[in-house]
Amino acid sequence: RATFGSEVRYERWWTPTIGFHVSLIGVIAPETMVGPGVGARFGFPIGKKVTLFLEPGFAVFPFGSDLPKGNVVLWAILNGGVGVAL
Repeated sequence: RATFGSEVRYERWWTPTIGFHVSLIGVIAPETMVGPGVGARFGFPIGKKVTLFLEPGFAVFPFGSDLPKGNVVLWAILNGGVGVAL
């Protein structure tokens, strides 16, 4: 089963390698879930133009048609990747 959704963020960098964000996340297909999220981004430079990053995040979905009756969905995620400055 595949899903489709999006996220809108406000991100603030406290240092050149540490950032925090608040977001509104929505999953819209095949069912809906909407809620707020928070997270951080930690960058690990490995050169002048390359940075590895880890991004833990947490969201709560109190609204939507895909929720268990009388409950909310708690969502924790850990993203990682490589950023390259061109």
